[in-house]
Amino acid sequence: MRVKYEEIGENDYNIEVFPGEHPIALDERLKTKRFDLKPGEINYECCPVCGIPLEVERRRWDLNEGTITDLSTGRRMAIFGPFSVDSILDDLESELGESIPETVIEAQRRYIRSAWEGDRWNKDGATFQHMLAQRGLGNLQEFEGDSTHLTLNIQNSCFHLPVVGTAQALVELTYKVDSSTCEWELSEDGDLTVRVNMS
Repeated sequence: MRVKYEEIGENDYNIEVFPGEHPIALDERLKTKRFDLKPGEINYECCPVCGIPLEVERRRWDLNEGTITDLSTGRRMAIFGPFSVDSILDDLESELGESIPETVIEAQRRYIRSAWEGDRWNKDGATFQHMLAQRGLGNLQEFEGDSTHLTLNIQNSCFHLPVVGTAQALVELTYKVDSSTCEWELSEDGDLTVRVNMS
């Protein structure tokens, strides 16, 4: 990825991030998977001036420190291209083997359980759909389950391994179980199917 930026006013910058030339040294590595995006139905109320969803008002943007904080949780946030992270994880799996996906999923599951343990996570499919879409992680099409399992189908998925770990952790927190098992599949057209089974 490449970045261009220019100062367009006092404390105002225009920043553009875009795919650039792949360095020759990495010619066969760090390839991003691209697929045709399917239309979604998520809508946001947007600022009439800049067009950004008004939900970003719930963030504190500290320009001096260079940080973004979610005011509802107190957690710091970051903006990055998830397809780049996906290509790094794919490359690690190619180099180090099949243990990489399960390691990433488990690390994310543990992180979410630890970070969100005090939160009362008992949300419905619409809340999870909104959470995914707001973060650019996909469009939730299926959210179905009972006290023994939950099945999710997410179109236009990216950052899929951490999303699987997040889903698993949130199901465990909702049902107040210490562990679960998880099966997942990422299709060629970018659909992610996740099934979490309660242990």
